[in-house]
Amino acid sequence: MYAKYMDYYSQIFNVLGELCHLVRTIFTDGMHFISLSARSRTALAAENLFLRKQLTFYHERKVVPHNQGRPHSSIGPGITDPPAGLPVTLQEHRRRIPDYLKVVGHPVLGGLHHEYELVTKAA
Repeated sequence: MYAKYMDYYSQIFNVLGELCHLVRTIFTDGMHFISLSARSRTALAAENLFLRKQLTFYHERKVVPHNQGRPHSSIGPGITDPPAGLPVTLQEHRRRIPDYLKVVGHPVLGGLHHEYELVTKAA
């Protein structure tokens, strides 16, 4: 009898915890927005100039983002930004890899990170 109520209270506390987290996130984002909107025009112009120079630098040297090959794991195993010449068509259900392919990982930075690629399975 008490187990039923404990599960119910546990769910209530989980929902309340998530609600508190959401309220805190909205509050901090709102305060961040207000602090950014209170900046002077001179500070915004200087930051804009810096960012334009940085963008030009990356554009001239054709620098790709350092993590382009490994998107965040919460996205799922689908390919978010497929490279040109990919041997498969875009997947209707992005969480499945065709049966004739497999994922191979290569350690980077001494195994701290891994780069992944699709390779055709041996017959």
